[in-house]
Amino acid sequence: MGARIHSRSSTGNRLLWYSNGVLNLPFSGSIFDAPPARVLHPSHVPFRRRLFPILIALGAIVIAVVPALYGVAAIVGIAALLFFLARPFLGLCALTFCVPFESVYNLHAGGVNLTVTNFVVFCVAVAWLTRGLSTGDLATGPIPWRPALIVYGAVLIASLSQATDLVGSAKELLKWGQMLFAYLAAVSMVRTRKDLKTLLVVMFIAVIAESAVGAAQVVLHSGPSSFARGALLRGSGTFEQPNPYAGYLNTVLPLAVCCLVFRVLPRHWMWLVTLATAVGVLGSLSRGGELAAAAGLLTIALATTKAVRGFILMGVAVVALVAAGVVAGVLPTAVVDPVTAGLGLANVDVTNPTPVTWSTAERLAHMEAGLNMFADHWWLGVGIGNYPAQYDKYRVPGPWTANLGHAHNYYINIAAEAGTVGFAAYLFLFGSAMVICVRSYRRSPDALGRAISLGGLAALVGFSCHQFFDDLLVHGMEVQIGLIMALVTRAGYGFDDQAPESVDT
Repeated sequence: MGARIHSRSSTGNRLLWYSNGVLNLPFSGSIFDAPPARVLHPSHVPFRRRLFPILIALGAIVIAVVPALYGVAAIVGIAALLFFLARPFLGLCALTFCVPFESVYNLHAGGVNLTVTNFVVFCVAVAWLTRGLSTGDLATGPIPWRPALIVYGAVLIASLSQATDLVGSAKELLKWGQMLFAYLAAVSMVRTRKDLKTLLVVMFIAVIAESAVGAAQVVLHSGPSSFARGALLRGSGTFEQPNPYAGYLNTVLPLAVCCLVFRVLPRHWMWLVTLATAVGVLGSLSRGGELAAAAGLLTIALATTKAVRGFILMGVAVVALVAAGVVAGVLPTAVVDPVTAGLGLANVDVTNPTPVTWSTAERLAHMEAGLNMFADHWWLGVGIGNYPAQYDKYRVPGPWTANLGHAHNYYINIAAEAGTVGFAAYLFLFGSAMVICVRSYRRSPDALGRAISLGGLAALVGFSCHQFFDDLLVHGMEVQIGLIMALVTRAGYGFDDQAPESVDT
């Protein structure tokens, strides 16, 4: 037997169907939708009734025992948690702003840097789990990326057996947990095209705001003197470093370009997003970021324009021939030297760098230290998050006492910290993500789904290229990847738009 369940909204009553303890029409979570009907199985009613008093009691205890400043923070935190419990979809929207702006306020506790991104992910995860437990239904729909995430997490946990710095390991495991929960919660709550468009538009607003900060830094020449390149100053936004700043912008730029190409959002709006984001990437003066942007745009061109494919293949062939000529020593130095000098690769001495070659030599020195770690710990590495702890033992000779905390190449970094097994798990994680994007592109029933799937694929391609030159899994970037993969999953694996508004018994 079924029953008719009523839920008030500004547009009238919405009827949901409840049968055998399961909601057949899960809440969409859209801020434009009516609040979902809260149908509880009798066995879950006590859980729901006790949840809020427990939270309030815990909050009162925290406020009573901590200093006044932390007490105020606790009050704000509890209020935010209760708000996101009522409106978890707004938590997803908040996450798109937390990633670029998380450095605005941090809390240091026991050597761990707690950010606003950590807090909002926690709130969203609690909201998602609470609603699932209260309704007796934790179903998320298709979640094809979950196996790869679980395998990757299991390998990271296995590498703990080699770790000497457990705090460093906890930081990296927290990143994996945030990516996992952001993906699962977003797939569960983004249920309609309206939800998908809403989250996408909020993501575009966040990237415009971040790009504007970087552009202002370039125009006003505001930033560290080390970022100066001649008369220009590199933009870094709120990321404090130009490379991760460009990496973040490049996760959104392909999505904006694809929405422009497929005409799924107003064109004047998408031109604004595309140009603002591109200006931010160029203003960062990040060679890795520019290469990543080019790789993402070429991916889009390869998928959408047949005429471009021949030129791309020709360009790849030319680059391969030139590289082979350099290795074989066939090309004259008069041709090779200007190119390598322009790339900062000419006459680089890692042991005795010059001011001109310093940045390249520094990268190479940290890469070599990572390779040395991998050579000694090739199976499970030195432990996830333990590159900084082991750096002094493996650093190369020269003026490289400063510990940057990563190998300046994430593939080397993950191999050093998690060994061959971790390196393979990371390739599986992002390789499977790209396969999901391709499948979603082929399965998508409309232009919106194809735009998001192709944009997600291009973003992952650019991100993977940029990882050769830096570690981009910082500043909450793992949450950004999780949200993008949730959008791609929903784009290709179905919506609830056609669900009936009411069902009578």
